[in-house]
Amino acid sequence: LEIMRALEMMNRGRLELTIWSHEYWTVPELSTANKLWQYQNFLKFHLNSRSQLKFSPEMIFKNTLYFKEHWTPLLNTILEVNSHGDIALHSLYTLDIPCTKIIPTKSVIIISNNFI
Repeated sequence: LEIMRALEMMNRGRLELTIWSHEYWTVPELSTANKLWQYQNFLKFHLNSRSQLKFSPEMIFKNTLYFKEHWTPLLNTILEVNSHGDIALHSLYTLDIPCTKIIPTKSVIIISNNFI
């Protein structure tokens, strides 16, 4: 994970965190893509909201109230494949993490004459 931006929103009691996730894995046999390798050794795909990657591992972020993927206007996900079977998936996420707000309180000491 690569942190791009961390924004503390104390008035709302949350931390907004924007991160790039980088997932790497290898598929030794890419027979369907072999025709493309005669033109270049590296492919890069920008994916949109209708793209489905059935082989992509799922990532779970716990303890978040709000989770969204960036849309500008396409989904910020890049799939890279090379002729050696190495695959990389890069995705931009925004996490909204709840924070505990510390509110100072006023302490008052009361001294009663009855106990002195």
